[in-house]
Amino acid sequence: MAKEKEILESYADLMEGEERVLPQTELREELLLAGISELEARGPSGFSLRRVAAACGVSCAAPYKHFASKEAFIAAILAYIHEKWELLESHICTVCPKPGTARLAELCLADIRFWI
Repeated sequence: MAKEKEILESYADLMEGEERVLPQTELREELLLAGISELEARGPSGFSLRRVAAACGVSCAAPYKHFASKEAFIAAILAYIHEKWELLESHICTVCPKPGTARLAELCLADIRFWI
């Protein structure tokens, strides 16, 4: 076990400064999360795929392997956010199965927390 840890640490030292290699689905989600941060910081007009790639530690070409353009990337971010909200909404409706004020209150509070 100690030998495996030593090998992994030496490999990490070798890869320092190199482009990271993540499975495609993990990298796509990481790009989306970095894109959300970029949009929050700079807005759509200041959005930069280069900064998103740099934040993920990948080449500036990497986002284009997942998204056709900057506009497609921003659309994917919006779809990702919508998907996450739908999952949360579904969970709340499962926890509060009876329609009424309790469910409505939970949905409203969750909506506020989600967007903050």
